[in-house]
Amino acid sequence: MDRREVPGEFAAVVEGYRLDRMAASADVVSQTIQDGRRRAVPGSVYVTTQEFRAAYAEGVAG
Repeated sequence: MDRREVPGEFAAVVEGYRLDRMAASADVVSQTIQDGRRRAVPGSVYVTTQEFRAAYAEGVAG
């Protein structure tokens, strides 16, 4: 985890992103508890990797 101090002009954006990620994680956990289906958290390493692979494959094929 990166623990460097965020420059003041970017602090609000970084904090907003962090709160959005926490809310997305909480939503995924809540949905999983409700119906028992596992889901990936939007913006997670897994989802980002899959998006990158799809974009790369599209670029190579196209």
